[in-house]
Formats: sequence, structure tokens, C-alpha cells
Amino acid sequence: MNDPDLKTFDYIFTGEGKSDFQTQYGKLPVCVANRGNEAGVRTILVSGGLGTNYETLYDYFLSIHSITEGPMSLDEAMANAERLIRNACRNIGRLLK
Repeated sequence: MNDPDLKTFDYIFTGEGKSDFQTQYGKLPVCVANRGNEAGVRTILVSGGLGTNYETLYDYFLSIHSITEGPMSLDEAMANAERLIRNACRNIGRLLK
């Protein structure tokens, strides 16, 4: 598979289960953001949850979002992950529209 021409993208969406300050130390979302930033494309982080000092990730991402809609257990979040991701991305898309 050929690498996409990132310069043709408006935004890149990436994510992980839980994002926190450790995400910046070699985890895939920051690698994706670095590639986007090098191409001049803004990257948005959508994660299952946000943890300690996630704010340090603003050095890499345009915006950072948790998919959870309120307090819920990990089991509940995982059981509803498809709906939660869809709703979070729809809400972000409405802002970007």
C-alpha cells in the first residue's frame, strides 16, 4: 500500500484507549500527529478517556476529545464504543463544518 499524500487531507483523526502525558513518548497517536504536522495537516485526538496531564498533548494535536458522555464503567464504555465514537466524531465534524 502506498502512503497517502497527507497534504491533500484537511484533518487527520487518530486515537487510543486512554490518552495521558505518556502518549507523547512514542505511542502511535503522536507518531500520526507528527506526520500530519510535518505535512501541515491538523490532527485531532479522539480517545476512550483522558488521564493525567493529557494537556501536554496540545503540543501535537489541534484538539483532544474523550468519547465518554459522562461517568461510566470501562465495561459500559467498551460495550458502547461504536456509538460513542460515532457520536464524538459527529460532534467534532459539526464544529469543523
